[in-house]
Amino acid sequence: MLKLEQYTPYMWTNNNIDLYVSDDHIQIHKEQRKKKEYPKKEKKIIEKEQWFIPEEQNKYFWHMYVLLHHQDKYTFFGNKKQIENEDKFKWIDELQKEKKNMDIRVPLRKHSIKIDDVINDIASSMYISLESFIALCVLFNIPVAVTRGNFVFFIKREDSEDKYVWIRTKDRAIHYERKTREELLEKHVLGHTIHKPMLSASAYKVNELKDICITLGLSYTDDKGKVKKKQDLYTHIIERNSI
Repeated sequence: MLKLEQYTPYMWTNNNIDLYVSDDHIQIHKEQRKKKEYPKKEKKIIEKEQWFIPEEQNKYFWHMYVLLHHQDKYTFFGNKKQIENEDKFKWIDELQKEKKNMDIRVPLRKHSIKIDDVINDIASSMYISLESFIALCVLFNIPVAVTRGNFVFFIKREDSEDKYVWIRTKDRAIHYERKTREELLEKHVLGHTIHKPMLSASAYKVNELKDICITLGLSYTDDKGKVKKKQDLYTHIIERNSI
């Protein structure tokens, strides 16, 4: 048990008060605090993917708006509804003028996109469709790469450069940097059309389906380590990509 004298240094006495407020005591206390070293917390740098998703519901419209007018104008726009109406009718006029232009019709034809359908969609729909966005990219000579799951589709005019605006359909996001065909094919498989990414199983050889599995990181062997049959490979690819 502690004796009363042992509590004396901690008691609120006149002597202790004089000691604690003295210049010497304050200086000693400051020096002790300076000597204490606290471990520095390491800052974690999280590298974010460079994707842009408009806040507005009409996402494909605003993607096209940014591609034509750049990010700064999107950030400082005024009346959103007025801008949508004005630009949509400008685009419809351009489509009407170019609807017979084969440079535009040919890239769209493969994906069963008709200009008349696009004009109707832009004029009457609250939110423009992916097909309309693609048609506008071709109209304004903007090469576009669409990824759906692990499949990629390249749509552009014959004379366009090989640098693509990359749009991801699962969340309607656009990558800030344009990509080459080779860059996108490193992790994606070239699809047939945006509506039908793969042909029927009979159109592929076993080795072709095996290569697709390798690119997509899918297993192509059975429990015995043998390469799966063609139909099993095909079904596996379809199921994993929700096609």
